[in-house]
Amino acid sequence: MSIQVFDKATELIAPGAAVAATASSTGVLLYPRMLANCDWVIYASGVLGTGTYTFTLEVSDVVGGSYTAIATYSWPATLASGRVHIPINGDMAAFKDNDSKFIRVTATLGATSSIIYGSFLAKSANRAGWAYKPNDFIAVS
Repeated sequence: MSIQVFDKATELIAPGAAVAATASSTGVLLYPRMLANCDWVIYASGVLGTGTYTFTLEVSDVVGGSYTAIATYSWPATLASGRVHIPINGDMAAFKDNDSKFIRVTATLGATSSIIYGSFLAKSANRAGWAYKPNDFIAVS
């Protein structure tokens, strides 16, 4: 079980009503290319087991501009609720968009999908320093 400190300033999207269509959160000004190693946390509940769910972490230099994907995660439809931590760092954003300032989450849902989810960035208490532990989930697009 990962332990982390939640900081409202790093919340990318707060959970709300069930989402049934592809949607993107509003970009958050966090200068993602400057991030130290941290976790991109996705948590969900009320997952409809017949759908498909892909979350994409995206960066841009303008809040309303075009966004570039830096990481993705496919939520298993058989998992009705839970939380996943995906390790990321600023180099991922700098490599894909070297002047990025904003970061957001896009949830791409397949037909007959429904999910309640939230997402934030956090430094994990389980990963001191720069190291990752074996079996960490890493998906870079």
